[in-house]
Amino acid sequence: MRKKTLFKAELLKQVLRQTGWVSIAYFIALFFILPFQVLRRTGEDGIGYPVYPESLPEGMNPLFDYGYGLQYPFVLLAPLLMGIFLFRYLQNKGYSDFLHSLPMKRVQLFLIHIGTGVLLLAVPLLLNALLLGLLLTTGDATILYEWNDIGEWTGVLLLFSLLIYSVSVFVGMLTGMSLLQGIVAFIFLVLPEALMTLVTSNLVFYFEGFTPSYYMSAFSQEYSPVIQMFSANLGSVPGMVLMFYGIATLLFLLGAYSLYRIRPLEMAGQAVSFPKAAPVFQYLIIFCFMLVGGIFFASGPWDTWEWLIFGYVVGSLFGFLVTEMLLEKTWRIFSLRTIRNYVVFAGISAIVVFVVQLDLFGYEERLPELEDIESVYIGDHNYRSTSSATMGENMTETENILRVMNVHKYLVEHTSGNKEGRSLFLEYELEDGERVARSYVLPPGFNREDYLQEVYESREYKEMSSPIFRTGPEDVKSVEFHGGEGTSYEISDAAEIEAFYEHMREDIYSRSYSQMTSPRLLGSDVILHMKGTGLSAQADTERFQVSLYDENTAAWMKEEGFYDQVFTDIEDVEELKIVTFDQVPEGDYYEEFRTRADDGEGVETISDPDEIREILSSSLFPAPAERMVGIYFKQSQSYPMDIYGLEE
Repeated sequence: MRKKTLFKAELLKQVLRQTGWVSIAYFIALFFILPFQVLRRTGEDGIGYPVYPESLPEGMNPLFDYGYGLQYPFVLLAPLLMGIFLFRYLQNKGYSDFLHSLPMKRVQLFLIHIGTGVLLLAVPLLLNALLLGLLLTTGDATILYEWNDIGEWTGVLLLFSLLIYSVSVFVGMLTGMSLLQGIVAFIFLVLPEALMTLVTSNLVFYFEGFTPSYYMSAFSQEYSPVIQMFSANLGSVPGMVLMFYGIATLLFLLGAYSLYRIRPLEMAGQAVSFPKAAPVFQYLIIFCFMLVGGIFFASGPWDTWEWLIFGYVVGSLFGFLVTEMLLEKTWRIFSLRTIRNYVVFAGISAIVVFVVQLDLFGYEERLPELEDIESVYIGDHNYRSTSSATMGENMTETENILRVMNVHKYLVEHTSGNKEGRSLFLEYELEDGERVARSYVLPPGFNREDYLQEVYESREYKEMSSPIFRTGPEDVKSVEFHGGEGTSYEISDAAEIEAFYEHMREDIYSRSYSQMTSPRLLGSDVILHMKGTGLSAQADTERFQVSLYDENTAAWMKEEGFYDQVFTDIEDVEELKIVTFDQVPEGDYYEEFRTRADDGEGVETISDPDEIREILSSSLFPAPAERMVGIYFKQSQSYPMDIYGLEE
């Protein structure tokens, strides 16, 4: 027994010597990102930023945002490296044979390494938490964070560290190469998001109305810890997700131990430790390469079935060759066996593609029943993919729901088959909580005014789509107005903000459909700075525009004396030039427009203010188009500031 204890102590020392540097580096990085920065800020006059809690959004933990997220790469890298270096002995046959010849069971070897890794990852976090606590009791750090922030920061980062560490260890049991372990572990961590992105990006070729961005935005931050770490504040991760991550950590460690018990020692140095698992590894990679190939070759103007299938063939062949060479460790891979394996994969893939495109579940033609719909959204963009934190409620009035369903029916019956062009996004929220979302490129015969005017001019739609209704004047810290020449003006007085809201809301209620849909080229850009803006100022703003048609607001701006400073009016436009092309320009349409406009041949020039107002009030749409109009402002007459398509 004494001999076994001696071996365990010596083994523990050896493990600490091999991996202790990862823990030390982890501690130093977190120290300079958090306690050191807190010490600097509390030690300087006027540098108590961010002030807690008034300057932060409700419920936000400031410790997660220190260093502008610089702590997260270390939270990802340290556990990955810990898992790689702790079990590096499994990748070296001589060292592996030596350790497994010691008078210790495999479970003891595994527990010593696993326990050391957990300890070395926990100590840097706990020490930094202790330092943050000391600063809280001895300094002025109370203006920066509170005790519960320290506890939440320590617990969440420890959970994420252990989850990443467990994945690294689990993958290490499946491969005999350290470099491959790190790469595959990272891929494994982003696999849910990566697979979702690849699959949804391909399904758009199969189903009219399919909206990849909708599903990706709803899914992306739920099941991939790496994506969640770098795209959201970790303090806002739901408790159920944290519980799921905790359970997943235990399952990965148990899975790693189960694999460790049966892992053949002679597989050190091999790409895959278990020969029977090699086909799964290979076919998963080939599948991903196939989807990437389809997206690559069928993108843009080549979005046809022929290019999609060609991309599938090229992508799968490339993935097959790469994985075969990796598994066999040679480029001499051509044999009847390899050809047979690829033919099997190609046959299965062909069957799947054929079945999917049959649309057996009626995805394309499905419309919810009116009695099942609780609310509806309609707009030019998928609002779930935007960064707005104050999205309004969907429309619930029966008249608007019926109008949206009428638009949906038309688009189902008159699908264009195009992937590029003006689009429309629809979403139904059903009584049972299910959401049905579709996005369509509008067909040539679709008259937007006939189908959308009544919806867009309704009060409910205006309240849903404009930030001036989704927020109240009491939520706003300041309102910033920007003019066309870089000029700006800001108001922060509560009475002025309330007056602006009152006039702006009145103007939006009175906007017509044409005023709402035509590009707002003239006017003033407005930025609402919301209260609670802390470290992420960009995320806590709302943007829109005071347009030429908003007469009440424009009159109020004149009364306040800053209209001329920030409002671009008709008088600021020098002229319009209209150019008609034989076909829609491809490539750099801006330069082609400018060249034709400078030549003057076949170019119509408009300089009368009334005609300019009439054209800019008509149905313009994003360029390129066969007929385009360029807007030339007086401060920059030599080139057009904006180019839009112009309807006949």
